[in-house]
Amino acid sequence: MSSIVCSVFESISNSYGNAFFKSIALSLSDLLKPDQCIIASVDDKKFTATTIINVKNHEVEDNFTYTLAGTPCAESTNEISYYTNNVSTDFPKDKRLNDSIIKTYLGTPIKGINGECIGILCVMYREVINNKDEIVEVFNGISNRLSAELNHLHDQQLLKNQLQTSEKMASLGSLVAGITHEVNTPLGIAITTHSILEGECQNLALHIKNQDLTLSAMNHYIEATESALAMQGENLERAKKLIENFKKTATDQHRLELENINVKDYYQKVISTLRALLKPQQITLTLECDDSILVKTYPGIHAQIITNLISNSARHGFSESNSMSTSNKITIEIVRKSANEIAVNYRDNGAGLSDAAAQHVFEPFYTTARDKGGIGLGMSIISKLIKDKLQGDISVDNSGKGAHFIYSFKSE
Repeated sequence: MSSIVCSVFESISNSYGNAFFKSIALSLSDLLKPDQCIIASVDDKKFTATTIINVKNHEVEDNFTYTLAGTPCAESTNEISYYTNNVSTDFPKDKRLNDSIIKTYLGTPIKGINGECIGILCVMYREVINNKDEIVEVFNGISNRLSAELNHLHDQQLLKNQLQTSEKMASLGSLVAGITHEVNTPLGIAITTHSILEGECQNLALHIKNQDLTLSAMNHYIEATESALAMQGENLERAKKLIENFKKTATDQHRLELENINVKDYYQKVISTLRALLKPQQITLTLECDDSILVKTYPGIHAQIITNLISNSARHGFSESNSMSTSNKITIEIVRKSANEIAVNYRDNGAGLSDAAAQHVFEPFYTTARDKGGIGLGMSIISKLIKDKLQGDISVDNSGKGAHFIYSFKSE
């Protein structure tokens, strides 16, 4: 084993995950002296690559995703590839390669457990090099460790995706439980009024059969049926609206698309599907928002945010000891900060968060309810969605009583 390979292994001996990829890329940059060193994961179809670590001129730079077609990296997904004598002219469509005036490229595939390519490692130089064999030896020497770490990273991402799906399903479960409870009431009333109408019709038919139908009996029938029909119609309409709101909210959460919405109307629709979460602790929810706030945004993300926050307040903020209190409150205040930015203040007057919980609440897998089946992804998913999709931010204010979250989002 060459001294360079030994030095690389020494530098990464206690590194794992993202720290491993950073250490190995910096070590290769120091020892092999490339102008750029990249380790990237490759999608299943070998269409795109996403850098895990990107070291340029011995400095870690931002990661990026790029299309493999028309780049020397495409060849590196199959075997060790080597291009010299101004490689940028061989790949004129590779803008990054040409902008950096790269002359020499050497890359190798990183294999998965079944021998498929799951990533690439490459080094690039602005000059022609004469130590190709030495670099290939280094690549071969570290290939197994690279493969093991990237496979582990892929497994972690797969698990995270599965847990995120589980968290979404849990959120949907809250909607289902809420809508089931809410719809039962108007449907129960509608069934009761149906029984009233059925009884009145039977009485009318009996009077007609006995030929003793009086004007007062006919008036009673008309009054009773009019009242029953009005009550039945109101409750069926209520059930219809609840189901429509549920359908809209559930669909939005699993299909993130930009839409123009009235913020107050949409939040009210989401809240209407969650009333069953509020009833056991007799929580009063107040929504304060101007009727005129119209935005182009992702409704499904807002549904996830509100569902998660209200669910957390109901399950964790208001304990059994104060479940019968009439002072349990949630307030959602929405204001326009600027022409295209909206701010939301979410508050409850429940138990609140400990200082430790407030510090870690947005971290993946952090939960204070693991013994009750908590996964700890809800708030981290929300934070990422707000930052990545809504171009906003979210924070927790732990200075007062109860939980207080402040988040903002921009209109597209």
